[in-house]
Amino acid sequence: MSQTILHADAPFRGRLQRIDEGEWADWYTWGSIDPFETMAGPFYLRRDDARGGILCGFRPGLQNRNGHGMIHGGSL
Repeated sequence: MSQTILHADAPFRGRLQRIDEGEWADWYTWGSIDPFETMAGPFYLRRDDARGGILCGFRPGLQNRNGHGMIHGGSL
């Protein structure tokens, strides 16, 4: 499913895990090494060579809502 290896196509250096299947295939995540990520994520990232940067994404869930039921700004 995912592997903790440095990949040449990773967005930057670090302990990123590449996702190899499913909706987030070819994206990277920090997996379960970050307590915030474990609680509020998962968050995903990949290179965006067309724009010369990094593209980030996540699927907001109940844990990402504020008291008004909207996505909390801290999640964004």
